[in-house]
Amino acid sequence: MNILNSDTIKIKSWMGCLGFLGFLGPIVYYISKNTTAFLFEVFFAFFALYWEGKFSTNIKDEKFIYNKLRAGDMSGKFGLVGVIIIIFNAFTNPSIEGRYTYLIMCLPIILSVQIIARSFLLYKYEKKIQR
Repeated sequence: MNILNSDTIKIKSWMGCLGFLGFLGPIVYYISKNTTAFLFEVFFAFFALYWEGKFSTNIKDEKFIYNKLRAGDMSGKFGLVGVIIIIFNAFTNPSIEGRYTYLIMCLPIILSVQIIARSFLLYKYEKKIQR
């Protein structure tokens, strides 16, 4: 997607409710005992659509682009630190299967939180300017 488009994507805030599909991960794991079911937790990232919908009518100007890059930078740092901590903690487990399960459980959550944080921070930065 080109960051220099004049308008933002039109998104409805209610689409953030699709994030509740992330709760299928533990439910499917409980039923099937398959650890890859935790990959459903990536659906938590749809909660970011709520924040995206809040500012979907804004026009992209220089300040919006700056705030988008600033929010992406901040959430990227959070995601990187989270991934490093998770990988470090995973390798303290002596069992290979335990490491795999831990990584499959935690990495989708960190990815989702990073995406949600980027949208939330962009919304916060944009609202701070309008006051």
